[in-house]
Amino acid sequence: MKRGGFPVIQRRNWTLSAYSGEVIDIMEFLTQEIGGLALWHWLANMTAIMGAAFMRSFTGFGFAMIAVPVLGLVMPPQEVVPIILTLEIVTGLQLTPAAWPVANRPALKGMVIGSVLLVAPGVYVLGSITDDQMRLLLVAVLALSIILFGWSAKRANTDQQPGGAGSVVAGAGGGFMAGLSGIPGPPVLSYLLGTNLTPDVQRATLLVYFFFIDFLAVAGQFIAGADITSTVTRAAVFLPVLIIGNIIGTRTFNKYGEGNYKPITFGLLLIIGAGLLWRALA
Repeated sequence: MKRGGFPVIQRRNWTLSAYSGEVIDIMEFLTQEIGGLALWHWLANMTAIMGAAFMRSFTGFGFAMIAVPVLGLVMPPQEVVPIILTLEIVTGLQLTPAAWPVANRPALKGMVIGSVLLVAPGVYVLGSITDDQMRLLLVAVLALSIILFGWSAKRANTDQQPGGAGSVVAGAGGGFMAGLSGIPGPPVLSYLLGTNLTPDVQRATLLVYFFFIDFLAVAGQFIAGADITSTVTRAAVFLPVLIIGNIIGTRTFNKYGEGNYKPITFGLLLIIGAGLLWRALA
């Protein structure tokens, strides 16, 4: 059977051949290197940054928990941490002004005091370990996160007042983890979820605290020898998708956050935990 003067089988073979050529061209395009990384690595990292920015602006936490492990797949973790901390500062500049009047002062005071005590040791440990050891530590951070989040879930309906020794201990844990991995969230989040603060106050307190601890941790990274030029350049590449993710997350919280904050937060935590666990096992 002929159609338009050409056998059908010949036309199908030509189509398959052309399709294969297009696939090869796309693969070559995606694997070309830009700034030392393949293009598809950049695209995957940008997707992770946008998702992490949404998470941070909606819940007040989670940016580093998503971004550090994903970027660490294709970049040395010691390079990833200062980049993520720099992006967190940009996020703080965007979100902190509106959060500051709402944040709880007693909780902030204790968490900041605790962070100052242990952020420097965290930075020191990061500079003293190998990439593989750092990835193992990320697994330990995951395990600690699961334990703390489970503990905080049991305390979520208590009447605990914010502040005091509990906030200092939580801040110390957050400071050490910020310096070590750029992930200060688990200790402070588990602490705040166990207080009687409303969702909007919890979120605002986290945003202000992270803005402070990110400045402190990134300063420690640069003092310890992180490459400032490379860090700022790569962070600038991610800036547009970061801002977009922040805007979408903030609008989503304003529309759906009240009353849905804790269920959505715990759901996102489970997704993050599953992803990190898969990464660790892989």
